[in-house]
Amino acid sequence: MSIASNVIEENNRLRAARTLLREKLALNSVHYEDSDTISELIARWANTNDDLIIEYIRPNSCFSANTVEFGAKITIYDSNDNEVPVSGVPVTIDINGNVSTVLTGNDGVASQSFTVGAIGSEIEVTVYAGTGSGSWPYEAISFYFCEDSKTVNSYTVVKHPSSATLTSQSYEFDSGYNDYGAKISKEVASGSAIYLIPTDLINGIDATEYGIHMQAKIVVKYGSSSGWACGIGLLANKSLSHYRDTNILELGAYPGKKGLRYSTSDHIIRDLNVTSGQLTLNNVWYTFDLYYQNGNVKASIKNGSTTVYSYEGTTITFETAFPFLTIYDYGGQMIFNNVTVEEWNGE
Repeated sequence: MSIASNVIEENNRLRAARTLLREKLALNSVHYEDSDTISELIARWANTNDDLIIEYIRPNSCFSANTVEFGAKITIYDSNDNEVPVSGVPVTIDINGNVSTVLTGNDGVASQSFTVGAIGSEIEVTVYAGTGSGSWPYEAISFYFCEDSKTVNSYTVVKHPSSATLTSQSYEFDSGYNDYGAKISKEVASGSAIYLIPTDLINGIDATEYGIHMQAKIVVKYGSSSGWACGIGLLANKSLSHYRDTNILELGAYPGKKGLRYSTSDHIIRDLNVTSGQLTLNNVWYTFDLYYQNGNVKASIKNGSTTVYSYEGTTITFETAFPFLTIYDYGGQMIFNNVTVEEWNGE
C-alpha cells in the first residue's frame, strides 16, 4: 500500500473515531465542540461521570472595567469520602460567543478571564463541564453587592496583625434576636482589627467617580469590657501595616456612644460626630446606613423606624474605597445580615 493510501486510511479511521466519540458524548448529554481534537473528545468521554461535583466560577455581578473569571471547579469524593480535585477535565466557556476550552489543573479549576465593558453593556456566559452546564446573563454596572447570609463566605478577610483570629458562625433564629445572621468575634486583644470586604468589591470602588451607599443590619455585642467597637465603613487601603491604616471612615457602636469616626496616616482614631448613649447590646437589630460622595458624608442608625443617630456633613476623602464590616479594639463582636453596597447619586 502506498504512503498516500496509508494517509487516506488513517484519516478515515480518525474521522470514524471522532464521529463515534461525538455520538457517545451526545447520547450522554456531554457538551463538545466541533473543533475538538480526538484527544479532547477522549478527555470529555473519560470524565463522563455523574459523581463529578461541579462548582461554577462566576461573579454575582459584573462591574464596568473590572476583570472577572468564569469557569468551573471539578471535584469528586474518593474512597475515604474526601472531596478531591479532578485534573484534565475539559471545561468549555462561551463568553458573548467567544468560545474556549480549558482543562482543569491540579486544583480542579479551569477558568477564563474577561474584562467587563462599559456600563450597560451585556454579557452572556455559558459554561459546560462534564454532563452539566450553566448560563448567566449580565449587564455591566458601576458596582453592587447585596447579601443576606448566615456566613462570611462572600467576604474577604483583611486583618491586622496577621495573627489576629476571626471566629465566625451562623446565628440561627432566636427569640431574643428575631432574625438570623453571621456572628463574628476575635481574640481579646488591643491594637487588632478585622475587616470584612465584600469579595465582589475586593478591587475597590473609584470614589472619585461614584458615590457610595452601604447598609447593614447589626446586633451589637462585645467580648471584653476593656473596650470594643463594631460597625461599617470605608477603607482606603486593604494592605494593612497598622490596624488603622490609613484613611478609614466608620459608622460604629462603642462603649457608651455611637456615631462616625475616622483615622488617617497617623493612625489616630478621631471622632467626626459621636453622640452619647450606648446602643442596646445582644438583642436589638439596628440598621446602619452610611453614604459617601467626594468628601460629603451622611449617616444614620435606626432601631426599626426610630432614628437613634444621624449626621450629615464633610469628612476625609478617598480615591479608591473598600466598603467593610469591622470589629476591633479588645473585644469587638457583632451579628450581621442584609448587607448592601450600591451607587449613591448624592441625593
